[in-house]
Formats: sequence, C-alpha cells, structure tokens
Amino acid sequence: MSAQDTKEKIMQTALKLFATQGFDATSTRQIAKGAGVNLSAMSYHFGSKEGLYKAVFLHCFQFIKNIIENAPQAPLDKLSHYALQMGQLHQKEPFIARFFVAMITSPKPFMKDIFAQCQRKILAFFTETFKQGVANGDFKEDLNIQSSAVALISIVNFYFFIAQTDALPQGFDELKATYATRALDIFLNGVRA
Repeated sequence: MSAQDTKEKIMQTALKLFATQGFDATSTRQIAKGAGVNLSAMSYHFGSKEGLYKAVFLHCFQFIKNIIENAPQAPLDKLSHYALQMGQLHQKEPFIARFFVAMITSPKPFMKDIFAQCQRKILAFFTETFKQGVANGDFKEDLNIQSSAVALISIVNFYFFIAQTDALPQGFDELKATYATRALDIFLNGVRA
C-alpha cells in the first residue's frame, strides 16, 4: 500500500469511528486496527489523535468547499447547486453528516479556530449570494441576510443530520434522493397556499 493509500485508509476509518463513537471514545488503536496499519503509520501521517481529527475534518470540509467554489454565478442557481450537491454528498458520504453532528454536539477546544474559520467560509458564500440576489431583485429588499443564510444551511442539512440518528419516522427514508432540493423549494417559496 502506498503512503497516500495508507493515509486515506486511516482517514476513512477514523471518519467512521469518530462519527459513530465520538472523539473521546475512539482510540488510536481502534483506528489503526480498522485501517490495517500500525500506530507508527498514524503518527507519521498525522502526529497525534488531534492531528488526525483535524485532518478528517478538513477532508470532509473540502467536499463542501468544492461545492461552494464550483457554484454557478446566478444567486438562485448557486442555491440550487448547493442544495443538490449537498444532498448528493450526504447520500454518498453518510458519515460526514454524523461526524459534523458529533463535532457540534461535543466540541473540542483544539478544533474551535479551524471550525470557526470553515463556518465563516460557508456563511460568506451565502451572505454574498443573498446580497447579490437582493441587488438583482431575486430576493426581497428587506431580506435578513444573516438569518436567511443560517436558515438555509440548517434546512438543507438537518434531514441528513437526524437521518444519522435513526430518529426519522417510518417512510421518511425515501426522501434522501430529493430532500435537499425540496427543502430549497420550501425555503424559497414557503408552504402557504
């Protein structure tokens, strides 16, 4: 196995374990065993358990960063792109949502700055998108941009977060393929008749 393959195998194993057990309950020995590597390989690539956790987070965030950076220019198209791509990401990589939930519900002090930096990038994307949409006449002039950004991020991702906890009522599992785009439609058009 190449060094890059070893690194990726460690990160995939760590993602699954951190997502399902949390940081504190996951040992480096469990990760090494699951990845089929020795502890020295983990130390070589990541330095420490904290270094591995940061690397896993940045790896997961890179998916979101790619979605944002490859978004079209028009505000409505940007929002549609984000919703569709996030829905696909959550289906393809289900442990990412669970990992983020674990990070949010059990924050680690060593992640505070890096997590805040990544949150700012996402919020900046939405803030600029909504500002542009207001300027273009796509959105109402008195739109509360910050609240709209937080609301849309929450609406698009919440289903996938709770899906990881087995809290969805029977029948809701079928929504996976269409939820994100339906959520965007509800956000943009409301539920009123």
